[in-house]
Amino acid sequence: MKVLVLVAAVLLVGARIGVAEEGKEEEEEEVEVKVECSAINEQSECNAIFDFFHAVHKEDGSPLDWPFDGSNMCMWAGLACNREMKISKVDLHDHKLAGTIPDSIGDLNNLQRAYLTSNKFHGTIPRTVTSIKSLKYLDLAHNQMSGTIPDHIGDLENLQWLYLNSNKFTGSIP
Repeated sequence: MKVLVLVAAVLLVGARIGVAEEGKEEEEEEVEVKVECSAINEQSECNAIFDFFHAVHKEDGSPLDWPFDGSNMCMWAGLACNREMKISKVDLHDHKLAGTIPDSIGDLNNLQRAYLTSNKFHGTIPRTVTSIKSLKYLDLAHNQMSGTIPDHIGDLENLQWLYLNSNKFTGSIP
């Protein structure tokens, strides 16, 4: 009798795990797969970095040296991750880069530091940057960016340093 109860309990727990896994799979399917992603990294972060890769290039026109081969993005030049293997730092200052910063930068939810100074980025600061609640340092100085500074950038409670000097911004500072 005890064996039968144990088997029934195992089957019940297994069925619940199966339901949870099915639900998890459904959640993962909601994120569009733009590029092969390491099992360690989140698909939304892989997609954001993939978008960045396609929006930015070296001044000579060549692409960034990121492999997009399913390897761990935390090991790629200019990217660093926290203990949970989420991208927490993008450090591409003075890399002789040009291009625009894509809206999908806002999908890097754990980004704390973005050092993109002394390049030739142009265009506007994506409004989605204001959704990165963990952002502490944003350095876009010495680029060719223009437009207005996003209205809600001052709402980033963790933001400690904001460098926007030597660009072509217009309007008031929010």
